[in-house]
Amino acid sequence: MPERVRASTKRRVSIAALLCSLLAVLAWPVPARSAPPQQTSGPLLTAADERLFVETGFRVADDRVLGYFRGLGGVPVFGYPISRSMLFLGTRVQLFQRHALQLQPDGRVTLLNLLEGGILPFTEFGDASVPAADALYAAAAPIAGTAGYASAAATFVRVNVLDEWQGQPVAFMDAFLEPARLAGETDPVRQVLIGLEVLGFPASAPAADPNNASFVYQRFQRGVLHYDAARGTTQPLLLADYVKALLRAELLPQRLADQALTENSVLLHQYDPGRPLWLARPELLPATDLTLAFERDDRPVSAIVRPRTPTPVSLFGGLPGLTGPAGSLGPSAMPTFTPLPEATAVSVQPTPTRPTSTPTPIAAQPVLERTEPGAVEVGQDILLRGRNFGAEKGQVLFTGKLADAQIWSDNTIIVTVPQGARDGTVRIRRTDGAFSNEVGFAPSATATPPTPPTTPEPSTPTPTVTPSVTPTPGPPVITSLNPHYGRPDTSLIILGSSFGATTGQVLVGSSFASVETNGWSDTSIAVRVPSDLSAGQTVRVFVRRPEGQLNQSPKCFVVQGSLSPTATAGGIASPTATPITPTPQPPTGC
Repeated sequence: MPERVRASTKRRVSIAALLCSLLAVLAWPVPARSAPPQQTSGPLLTAADERLFVETGFRVADDRVLGYFRGLGGVPVFGYPISRSMLFLGTRVQLFQRHALQLQPDGRVTLLNLLEGGILPFTEFGDASVPAADALYAAAAPIAGTAGYASAAATFVRVNVLDEWQGQPVAFMDAFLEPARLAGETDPVRQVLIGLEVLGFPASAPAADPNNASFVYQRFQRGVLHYDAARGTTQPLLLADYVKALLRAELLPQRLADQALTENSVLLHQYDPGRPLWLARPELLPATDLTLAFERDDRPVSAIVRPRTPTPVSLFGGLPGLTGPAGSLGPSAMPTFTPLPEATAVSVQPTPTRPTSTPTPIAAQPVLERTEPGAVEVGQDILLRGRNFGAEKGQVLFTGKLADAQIWSDNTIIVTVPQGARDGTVRIRRTDGAFSNEVGFAPSATATPPTPPTTPEPSTPTPTVTPSVTPTPGPPVITSLNPHYGRPDTSLIILGSSFGATTGQVLVGSSFASVETNGWSDTSIAVRVPSDLSAGQTVRVFVRRPEGQLNQSPKCFVVQGSLSPTATAGGIASPTATPITPTPQPPTGC
């Protein structure tokens, strides 16, 4: 073979070997990563990285989270990523604009219930005043794992999530099913189950915003659907944006800041790069590490990691120094994202060097010893005695109700009992955020002023009437059902206590039962079993008084088969019961 041919053949063999080696490398499986590496320096990520979202500067590093995100609709459903992966309350969590995706220890990806568990127990979000959670919805929702759960859940959602409400095309059901449509699901029951995966069960009825008649909201376990009549749009609020705003105390709407202060939010102003785990108060967020959580992936970390000057929390005026208008995270935010200005995102002024000759002593815990007098009326002054209150005026909380003190010293506070104070406790919060212990407190009734001594008249003395305080009744208590099983549209007697004198509501399964005429008393209620219940179900029974109190421990009721006509020899239909054996003992565990 000529030398030129042999050389050409060698080159072709070498190129073929190189291509085979390259294909082998590309075909090698890439291992899944449970969390992104937390680099402290290194090259910047670029838009060529398909996991990086240039709109916000964050990337989705974990394959499982990315697959879940894409499989359920991506940005239109979840919004853009707004954090790195972080340890939050025991699991790896990454925040997107609308939701928080968490990686379970077994590798499953689920959604965090942002509106439950004390994370966002609020009703004020930017320009939105949303309805509070209604315990009756949680009581009525089907229980996962029970027989017929899928169809029961689909029925419950379709009854309680509407497309039209009070003549307005709110399209809540349409928005609820949108993730399933984006995922390509066509089965009606599975569409509802995917909606439950994203938003959870409804937690309230639809409600108009008290400050804006063109806004209507419905609260769910993991989201709030918002209808804007002016724009003709329905979409979820950007709830995870509010989680980030609370943690950073930046771009935080004033009304949400006020509510977070009043309710002692564990999230408020926690993000602090100058402390271990980047947490200002780690005892309030156990099993949490926010290191680098909100530092963008497309910027060098070395330019960001430095101590921040904490923004002081104003005790009676919200949070000063917040960037952005109060409505910057308002309810009408679309799934597009406007990046923060450069100065807001990364420009952090170095903290001036403090003299280190005399370390600042740690203040002792404030101690509240007693109130003088033990109880006074709303609107009257009360004296609080103790120690370590501090020299600057802090907060006084009457069962969570804030009050402004007239006089504040290290061991004495004089404060007016605020409107809305109720039976419970009183405690103080020092300006450095330290809380005192709690002391019992109950507003007293109006006392009768003392009568000056006079010469008794020769007549029958008027007996002295001692003013009394009407105690707040406890929640309703169901002791038994009579009977504890029966057919739809038959009579049911509920026995117990504290039902109240005014007719409230009775929930049997997921349907309201009609109360018989004059059938409501404080100890018994007569109702009709709802006609739309299915035979063979074991359902829970709840009682709610008109003011909203709901019994805590439901009783179980077994639904029997309805009467069905059966032909007789004479051709006349006679009713016979579906053969379901009566339950001899009350069921448990419903």
